[in-house]
Amino acid sequence: RRVPRRAARSRRWPRGMAIAAGLLLALAAAWQWRFHWPEGQAWRTDLVQGDGTTVRGRWSRGGEFATGAGETAAVAVARIGRLQLAPETRLRLIETRRGRHRVALEVGRIEATVWAPPGQFGVRSGEADILDLGCAFTLTRDRDGRGELQVSSGWVQYELGRQEVLLPAGYRVTYDGDGASLPVSISAQADVLAAVARVEAATQTDARAAAVAALAASARRDDAYTLLHLLTRDPALAGGPLYPRLAELLDAPADATHREAWARGEIGAINAWWSRWPVPPKAWWRQWRDAFPAP
Repeated sequence: RRVPRRAARSRRWPRGMAIAAGLLLALAAAWQWRFHWPEGQAWRTDLVQGDGTTVRGRWSRGGEFATGAGETAAVAVARIGRLQLAPETRLRLIETRRGRHRVALEVGRIEATVWAPPGQFGVRSGEADILDLGCAFTLTRDRDGRGELQVSSGWVQYELGRQEVLLPAGYRVTYDGDGASLPVSISAQADVLAAVARVEAATQTDARAAAVAALAASARRDDAYTLLHLLTRDPALAGGPLYPRLAELLDAPADATHREAWARGEIGAINAWWSRWPVPPKAWWRQWRDAFPAP
């Protein structure tokens, strides 16, 4: 009786391996299908008019897609994500092909949710580029070119000329034709926001020093990212109150040698504290929930 049972078990192994191999092949095929996109192929659109009627259409490369007053829209970003357009939003589809999809936000507000390797989706806003690193974010732009970028999942990179800002979930920046502001936490308190505004607006040494001191005094743990950016933009500020406050917020060892190296702008000293930030910006697969529409 034992021999047939052992034989049956031995026959089940190949069957299990075949099922596992089939599942792997199916997953690989689904992966290829999700990211493959013929160059120039139109995107699907659903325009919801003021009376609730939905008009389905296609949006082709080089074309413009817009919502009017009282209208909203949902747009499929190839197969890697989706856009939600607020009323009175206007977009242009610049490029769409495997591994690269780009739109330009002329005016309005969009909510983007993308699940793909870094850099596959991007938005042009004036001269700036907003690059998705596997995430969900909201972007606004008014007719004067001013706007706001807010990240709710993953990371986004803002680029304008030589300025680059990596923005993690829970943070936002404002921007205009000259560049982006310092990143601030979405939950930042009023005193922190006021201090950041004073730091960015100050043109005189004494006024800026006072604003920096106020920021150091009011900063909380969620504001560490703001301090990191400010000290990176202006390493000489490491000689003041920002450095010890940031060390406290990051639980980082602070010493005179490291502080002097930071103040000189040495990359190694600066990167030593950047590496303490808990989430790597390109771990896009961690936001796997972004691959599925919200209920």
